[in-house]
Amino acid sequence: MKRDMFPIALLGAMCVCVPSALAQDLEFSIDNKTSSAAINATTSVDASGFLLGDYDAETNPDGTQTRAGLFGGSGNQAIDTLTVLE
Repeated sequence: MKRDMFPIALLGAMCVCVPSALAQDLEFSIDNKTSSAAINATTSVDASGFLLGDYDAETNPDGTQTRAGLFGGSGNQAIDTLTVLE
């Protein structure tokens, strides 16, 4: 039971020991002729990996085959890619 009371006692001690905050008034004006605001933001995503078709002679004979180049051999060949989106 004593452990359950510790957070409550700590909160009470903090309320007593912490001085109250004093509010202050602040007056200001904005001059439209000399004031400005600008935001510049950029995002870049690098997506690297490889392309590979879903062709399989037995299970998916109508699938897509990937080949490196116009005369790149036969069957599926992984083609490395690097895509940068900006």
